[in-house]
Amino acid sequence: MLSYMYQSDEDHELVADLYDLQLEKHRSGGTEDTISPQFYFNYALTLYQLNDMEKSAAMLLHAMAGNNLLLDAYVQ
Repeated sequence: MLSYMYQSDEDHELVADLYDLQLEKHRSGGTEDTISPQFYFNYALTLYQLNDMEKSAAMLLHAMAGNNLLLDAYVQ
């Protein structure tokens, strides 16, 4: 939820750190499969804003694995 608040303030570095922290929490807890495609999509957009194209593409692939229609939204 915090990441959405900061995203509206365009503090992309802080938002990316929050997404990364949440992702690591799920990975270490073995619950990575419960993350929604929307989470990965929003993370990808944040990374795109930071010009981290490689990591952004990786997050987009995760998002598309859960919902392949998100690619259309990403390219708009």
